[in-house]
Amino acid sequence: IYRHLKALTAADLVVEAGVRKIYKSGEEKPPTTQRLFARTAKFFYLSGSTEEYISPENVKKRAKLLREILGIDLKHKPSLDCLEEFIVKLESSNDNCMTDLFKEHPDELAEVVGEVPVHELQNVLNIYSSIRLLLRKSEFEKYLKECLKIS
Repeated sequence: IYRHLKALTAADLVVEAGVRKIYKSGEEKPPTTQRLFARTAKFFYLSGSTEEYISPENVKKRAKLLREILGIDLKHKPSLDCLEEFIVKLESSNDNCMTDLFKEHPDELAEVVGEVPVHELQNVLNIYSSIRLLLRKSEFEKYLKECLKIS
């Protein structure tokens, strides 16, 4: 376990918080000591995952599926290149929005979401991301209409 603690300490995810001495009653042996560690934050936001998510292979795969679904709904299939470009723009925008939020307000977020289960937090963050995207609607609207060939 100390091998893992050493790696976590080196990554500044945990810090040594102190030492606990354990005295065993009735024995004249010296006390046993245990090193205590503590987390450095209530939660951790891992940015950078978008790079893998928007890798050319992943984008191409999602664009092909999205093209088929949109083809059913719109009665025509949009350009794959256009959809791939849009996916990258959208995912980059979402990631930047989240990264900015966590960088600019880490203490406030820790206080608000520190005890929230991960699945609930993920749902709320998805809604937050959608709201932020809708507030920037004009940035995407013209491009999307041209891409999807709709008016």
